[in-house]
Amino acid sequence: MDRAPMLEHLRVTHRDLIDDMALEIPDVRPAVVDMSLANVLGEYLRFRHVFRHCGGVSQTGRMAPLEERLRETLTAFRQSIEGFVCWMLGGGDGRDVCDLRGRRQPWQT
Repeated sequence: MDRAPMLEHLRVTHRDLIDDMALEIPDVRPAVVDMSLANVLGEYLRFRHVFRHCGGVSQTGRMAPLEERLRETLTAFRQSIEGFVCWMLGGGDGRDVCDLRGRRQPWQT
């Protein structure tokens, strides 16, 4: 029996993950990243796809703007993740950024 059709709905793409991270679920959780950051991450994802599937050398011109914004994007992503972790630990509303460095994490013994 071929199970592929039954599992088709379980396929999740990287774009789905970004979209889910930008989704606030009221009374459940805040968005992990805002829509602005989700859109920027989508640009990196599209570049990766084209670079990987259409030949990387011909796409180097598209890399410069992404490279220029990389530090800013990584900082925004880190702040978003830290804010979400603070929310998960009960220390904020998901938009706060708290200092997690040096804080004893629940999984540490």
